[in-house]
Amino acid sequence: MSAKKILLECRELHKTYGAVDSSTEGVRVLNGVDLAVAEGEIVTILGASGSGKSTLLNILGGLDRPTSGTVFWEGKPYYGMREEEQAAARGKFVGFVFQFHHLLNEFTALENVMIPAMILGMGQKEASERARGLLNEVGLAGRFNHRPAELSGGEQQRVAVARAIVNRPSIVLADEPSGNLDAGNSRQLAELIRRLHETLNQSFVIVTHNLGMTEGSGRVFTMQDGKLTSSSPAA
Repeated sequence: MSAKKILLECRELHKTYGAVDSSTEGVRVLNGVDLAVAEGEIVTILGASGSGKSTLLNILGGLDRPTSGTVFWEGKPYYGMREEEQAAARGKFVGFVFQFHHLLNEFTALENVMIPAMILGMGQKEASERARGLLNEVGLAGRFNHRPAELSGGEQQRVAVARAIVNRPSIVLADEPSGNLDAGNSRQLAELIRRLHETLNQSFVIVTHNLGMTEGSGRVFTMQDGKLTSSSPAA
């Protein structure tokens, strides 16, 4: 059996905040992180608040720059691209799910999912059809025309997941996706991610402090002192 394609990789990532020059030490958040994520894989990174896991995710997704080290998207060094190339690649390669959803309140659930596709040039009809299919997939067939304020927290997060995958990204990066949900909705979110992984072969990197989000993960890491200090197959 051939090895799976590596979608996302980082080597020797370091990140320090507040260092103005060599005479100031600053706060070291990442301290030499190496990680490779294969096609069709779910990787979960556990860690306490302030451990550096969100910083790592932001750098992997091109939202922040490392102090040193390299990030590769499908073998190409992301931070070696020109700015316009980075923006175009980010829209196609990666989807984001955040703790607080970041839905646009003036738009319906359907419109929130359509918008990223239309930004990349998809026509309104095709974007609507794809968004409807994804909202059906995440269990929101009856909520197309509801605005975020009319949805529960769990429903809003499912809209956010549909929005993250509307452009069929190679990988989804989820930053504390259950952090604003109760236990029941957290379980439903974990089950949804597992189902999308199985049905769409969608790859995920999830950072969380919630052990329940590790179910279905191929590998589980722990972030401590700016490093991925342990790795194990998920139960």
